[in-house]
Amino acid sequence: MKGKTLFGIGLFLVILTITIVSTYVSVNMMCPNNRVAPGLKLPSHHSDVDYEKEIVVVGTSMMPTFAAGNTLLLKRYSDQDLKEGMIACYEQDSEYMPCHRLISVVGNKIIAKGDNNNFEEYLDKSDVVWLVVGVRYT
Repeated sequence: MKGKTLFGIGLFLVILTITIVSTYVSVNMMCPNNRVAPGLKLPSHHSDVDYEKEIVVVGTSMMPTFAAGNTLLLKRYSDQDLKEGMIACYEQDSEYMPCHRLISVVGNKIIAKGDNNNFEEYLDKSDVVWLVVGVRYT
C-alpha cells in the first residue's frame, strides 16, 4: 500500500511539473520577450478591453507576437500620442491593412516594422487608422 501511495504522489508531482512548464512555455510563446506593446491587453473575454473593431491576422509579419488566426482588438486612432512599441494599423496602397510595431516616432514621421520583417516602413502620422489595444490568441 505504501508503494502505491508513493507512486501516486510521484505521478502527481510529474503531472504538476508538466502543467507548470507547459503553461510557462505557452505564455512565453504568446508574448515572447515581453514584446507586448504599451497599453496592449491580453483579454480573456472581449468585455475586458474597450475596443471598436476586430480583425483576424492573416500574415506572418508580426510573428511570434501575433500569428495567423489571432484576433486583434482595435481602437480608432484620433491624434493620441504615439509611442515607440505601440502597434498601429495603417493605410497602404494594397488590399490589406498592416498592423506593425512603431519603432520610431518623431513629429509626424513614423517608422514601423513587423516583428518578423527585415525591413522598415516609413509613414506619416496621418496614415495611422487604428491602434491595437488587445489580442485574443487562438
